[in-house]
Amino acid sequence: GKSDPYGIITIGANQFRTPVVLNSINPKWHYLCEASVYATHSLLGIQLMDKDDTGKDENLGRVNFDVASAAEEGSTDAWLPLEGAESGRVHVQLDW
Repeated sequence: GKSDPYGIITIGANQFRTPVVLNSINPKWHYLCEASVYATHSLLGIQLMDKDDTGKDENLGRVNFDVASAAEEGSTDAWLPLEGAESGRVHVQLDW
């Protein structure tokens, strides 16, 4: 079935939350966030969740990405496979 997905993005001490996309198995957020990152080996974490009206949101999968490649090259544009899920990918664009 369809879910009501949202993402929690963590990098360093910064945490961001995307809006919920209702009734979707292929959500598109076009979400932009900015964070000051001082260590080039910081991890970008994205946790995808399914919003539930009962308050117990369900884990849909996660991605962890070392931002070092974006720091070296100036930017990264990649599809990353979800961990902890049967299938799925997250499209990430990073600019350093």
